[in-house]
Amino acid sequence: MRECQVLQNEWAGLYDDARRRVERSPRMRQYQDTILGDWSPWPDHLRWVIKAKVSEIVEWAETIRRDCE
Repeated sequence: MRECQVLQNEWAGLYDDARRRVERSPRMRQYQDTILGDWSPWPDHLRWVIKAKVSEIVEWAETIRRDCE
């Protein structure tokens, strides 16, 4: 039980950091729903959003949207 709470807290912190980064970037903000979607594995995805180059994230989000049309 305690371990699950620790993971949930860690993931919540990662999500908050990723969300703030996306919201502060005009280029990423337009893809917020895609970037912050439920991607697996969730913690790894959030770490990528926090650390990757904006151009890489935007290119990925554009590809996802184009492929889902």
